[in-house]
Amino acid sequence: MVIVMGRLVFLDLDGTLLTHHQEVPADAQDALHAAKRNGHQLWIASGRANCEIYPSLLSYGFQGIVGANGAYAQMLTEADFDGSTVKERPENMVFDHRIGPDDVAFLQAYLAEHGGLSWWTTPSRVYTEESFLSMFLGGSSDPFQPAPWQAYVDQVRPFVCLDNPPSASKLVALLPHASGVSLAQFTAALGPRFCVVESSINPGLGVAAEVTLAGISKGSALTEVASSLWFKMADTVAVGDSANDEEMLRLAGVGVAMGNGTLAAKQAADLVTEDISEGGLSKAFQMAGLI
Repeated sequence: MVIVMGRLVFLDLDGTLLTHHQEVPADAQDALHAAKRNGHQLWIASGRANCEIYPSLLSYGFQGIVGANGAYAQMLTEADFDGSTVKERPENMVFDHRIGPDDVAFLQAYLAEHGGLSWWTTPSRVYTEESFLSMFLGGSSDPFQPAPWQAYVDQVRPFVCLDNPPSASKLVALLPHASGVSLAQFTAALGPRFCVVESSINPGLGVAAEVTLAGISKGSALTEVASSLWFKMADTVAVGDSANDEEMLRLAGVGVAMGNGTLAAKQAADLVTEDISEGGLSKAFQMAGLI
């Protein structure tokens, strides 16, 4: 494999870098350090916001974060890190596309009408309601609370507000089976102002969907960041595994889907690597010519 130097690499977290147990495999750690030594620029590209990202991940040399499915992109400096989270610094934002107050009210009203629950994120906060919070952060009998997610619970707890946001980067909407609303119906009801993708985290209680403004995705973020940093799209690499990764896998110069990824993610990618538990990320970097 010929190693091509100086490329922009977008890396998903859950199911790509992080296992179900919220851990980074040893081979993935080695691959990140090797790619950094080879002169590549590494960016997190996640559905998570800053406040949901484990501080330990920043030790692998990431130079930026694309958060909330591409709603914003922030360059990273040591000054941004306060020990518990990455600070939201407007001066370091490449872009920041928010769902405004009127749309927040519209979406919240729809969920209230259909018995749905909301998990709103901005770079620095999670806004939710008591019923969602008690389910996600509740006792061990709750479907959102398997032991492996305790690290996530501990990370987000200090940043949770039991309220609606004035604006938001992303909404995770949960519509229970009793609502009778399918993902297609939810998407149609929201109309052309929004982008809706199926959530990769679903408690099995109904429809779980991730909502951003129309035109916003990890793919659009890859295009914006590449342009801002003077990278040609041919010199970009994306690695992911789920619905919110599909567009960046299609648009990247080289898109690599994880072996544990969805069929649609694999179809969107140029290459398919092994499962995350079988050295998938390291092999993805080798296949893409990063290491």
